[in-house]
Amino acid sequence: MPNEKEQSDELSKFINKRGTIRGQLTRFESFIGSFKKDNYIELETRLKKTEDLWDKFADLQSQIKIISQEQEQVEYRSIFENQYFAVVSQGKMLLEESKSTPVPAPQILGTNSVIGERSNPPTSEPRLPPIDLPQFSGAYEQWFSFVDNFEALVNSNRNVAEVHKFCYLQRCLKGEARQVIEALDVTAANYSTAWDLLRERFENKRLIVDKHIQSILSLSTIKQESASSLRAFLDTIQKNMCSLQALEINTSSWDTLLIYICAQKFDLDTKREWESSTPDKNIFPTLKEFTDFLLRRCQLLEKIDPGSKVNKTKNDKVQAHCGNQGSSIVAYSSQAKLAQQFLSTALVHILDRHGNQIECRALLDPDPNPLS
Repeated sequence: MPNEKEQSDELSKFINKRGTIRGQLTRFESFIGSFKKDNYIELETRLKKTEDLWDKFADLQSQIKIISQEQEQVEYRSIFENQYFAVVSQGKMLLEESKSTPVPAPQILGTNSVIGERSNPPTSEPRLPPIDLPQFSGAYEQWFSFVDNFEALVNSNRNVAEVHKFCYLQRCLKGEARQVIEALDVTAANYSTAWDLLRERFENKRLIVDKHIQSILSLSTIKQESASSLRAFLDTIQKNMCSLQALEINTSSWDTLLIYICAQKFDLDTKREWESSTPDKNIFPTLKEFTDFLLRRCQLLEKIDPGSKVNKTKNDKVQAHCGNQGSSIVAYSSQAKLAQQFLSTALVHILDRHGNQIECRALLDPDPNPLS
């Protein structure tokens, strides 16, 4: 019968081997976390080797239990077991995805379609590429969109087990959102708990509304007129207003205030065009008319210049040479406009260095309020 020292040495040897096995499992977990969809062959190989770890761990754990009855050794089995089944389940689901075929459009959002299940639609129907799972990293304004998409693609599917839904949920969450459920073991019973925690953390309607309003109020000033900047400006307004209306916020009386706030962000040319488009100063334009103006302006700029920019250079010098050699007039403009614009001229009389009057044509600054 081995003495106490021999038992201690034997126990250390078994514990070290067990640690090596868990290290292999952790490496597979890291591989799953950074998995790329074109790497299914390596996934299948790694998954097979990982599945073999269970028997090796069970043998070592039995040997350890014979030598030591400490609670720490008993709890270790539970920790390893939770990690093992969660990681292997994720690996198997990824492998099933590689075998699945795209489903027809009517089934994508229905309860009859199963994520990871092989679909066999009639050959006469078009096959569409699979839909990627939605991602959520903790941005409040994206919460409801994430919930709706996950509900349609995963949660409403009765053919997917709760534990698998939990695995899908984990894969969808990043950063701060992932940390909310990090401490939960991946089990069927914990799936509803995970959703409760996420809803408690991110389903804050007042804060979400604040975020959408803030996005509109913090629109960047358009320093130089271009189709791309106006398009981004318009998209931000429309996206956040639609989100507010979806949240049942009554925005019907906001038009005048929003138009004033947004128009202050315009460059001089866009502001001039907007004011010209609303000649009746006793009628307040609607937000719809305002966004329609922006849309037309974008389309016009895109048509005029595919590069969609009106370039302006500060402090350019405009020099007009007159008829006689040595006679000239030099004018400086704070804004020389180099894009498609009509330049006005005027017939002027100037004196040369000998005092002789000379008639010539000069360019007029088309901007009565030059930018500084």
